Amino acid sequence: MARKSFSVLFFIKKAKLLKNGEAPVCMRITVNGCMVDISIKRSCPVNLWNQAKENSKGKDRMSVELNHYLEITRSHVHQIYRELETSGKVITVDLVRKLFYGVDEDNKTLLQVFREHNEQSRKLIDKDFVSKTVQRYETTTRYLEELIKKEYQLSDIALNNLEANFISKFDAFLKIEKGCAQNSAITRLKNLKKIIRIALENDWIKKDPFAYYRFKLEETDPEFLTMDEIKIILLEYNIRSLYTPVQPAVIGTNGEVSYIELPPDAQLQDFIYCYWNLKTIKPLDDIYNYRVVADGCIDIVFNCTNYDETYIMGYCNSFCEDWH
Repeated sequence: MARKSFSVLFFIKKAKLLKNGEAPVCMRITVNGCMVDISIKRSCPVNLWNQAKENSKGKDRMSVELNHYLEITRSHVHQIYRELETSGKVITVDLVRKLFYGVDEDNKTLLQVFREHNEQSRKLIDKDFVSKTVQRYETTTRYLEELIKKEYQLSDIALNNLEANFISKFDAFLKIEKGCAQNSAITRLKNLKKIIRIALENDWIKKDPFAYYRFKLEETDPEFLTMDEIKIILLEYNIRSLYTPVQPAVIGTNGEVSYIELPPDAQLQDFIYCYWNLKTIKPLDDIYNYRVVADGCIDIVFNCTNYDETYIMGYCNSFCEDWH
């Protein structure tokens, strides 16, 4: 019988100091010669770290708290290993790491439930959902996947391992990594909150990470031109000389998608450049992505099958999402 080996080692990364000058503390788990390094979100001054004892040699409060946390963490990992031995499961370093983060294959995970929701929602397009709403959920799922990989080195995370700080981390990730403004970030957070609500209703999660989280929408107070200002602009400028809408051609659809432009009434031509219509000739087998060019013009978009989905596409200088 092959000899089994297991160990837990704490060390610091001296080459990757944090902004406060301290070194991040990492934990190395080794199972049968295979190892994985995990960031435990703690740090220690380099001159206080005792590698022989795998803890801080400081006597201050921060050092005492760090050492206490290291003891608890080591004990927790050993407990996971002992329970795996008792269960008779094949023990791998990846399995120990997942259980340390609370990912148990017998329990529901965040991305698993989110993807199940998205798949069901896509089947209900034109019934309970419009495609743009479903796409928004899918984008939020992708952002969560990126966050989980970056913060936890995992492909998914157990619902029962979600705490309030996960919501704060996702909020910061959206604003810093994805450049979302406050209200855009809240839209993504509300997508996540819906999945948490589904999990709570099905008893897949014990506590609500949103319990004490409050959304804070930024109030917008746009300024509008007066009628006198509009008249001055119309006398001095011609809208058709200032703006030239750019719409890409509809290609690769075998005539199944139609795009046409129509001129407005002469009395409206100082305000409206053109009307455009994008529609399918027959139900499509696959989703068709119509790309929108950032041309500096404003579009008022009407969904003729659901007028509640009417919205304004304002000025933009970069491509953000596909329209379906």
